[in-house]
Amino acid sequence: MAEFIICGLLALFFLVMLIAGYVTTAVFLGDESVRLYPSVLLLAIILCLVLHCVQLWKKLPSEEKKRSIADIFRLKDRQTHIFLLTIVVTILYFLLLDTLSFVLLTPFICLYYIMMLGETSWLKGIVTSILITAAVYCVFIYGLHIRLPRGTGIIRELTMKLEFLFG
Repeated sequence: MAEFIICGLLALFFLVMLIAGYVTTAVFLGDESVRLYPSVLLLAIILCLVLHCVQLWKKLPSEEKKRSIADIFRLKDRQTHIFLLTIVVTILYFLLLDTLSFVLLTPFICLYYIMMLGETSWLKGIVTSILITAAVYCVFIYGLHIRLPRGTGIIRELTMKLEFLFG
């Protein structure tokens, strides 16, 4: 079943790449001849993957075909819930980073990661997350001379004051 799922995901990936190739070359290059060979190659890959998926589906035992998605991916397990929550938290971090600033948002996500990795002491987690944030901040600001996101509105003003105090 795992091979069938991976094969299907690969076919979907190459289909998206085929579509993206048409959009990209038309917009940036203006010449449609440059996408002919890659398109033929991608179509051949997609066709092979789809045929392989069909062959895998036919070979699967009937009890495997009846299993639900929740059973296949173990969606009822606590560890899977934690993993999916971690993905959601990470995506939210990247989406909110420009709005809420690196300095204010990073200690919270570091604390979350530390607690998910098994730390039981909140004090150790908070201190460690603040130290990690400070270390990364110093590397980017002083070592690489790259400004990290400062946020917007009142959060930007607060971040600027924090940078003034500690910078």
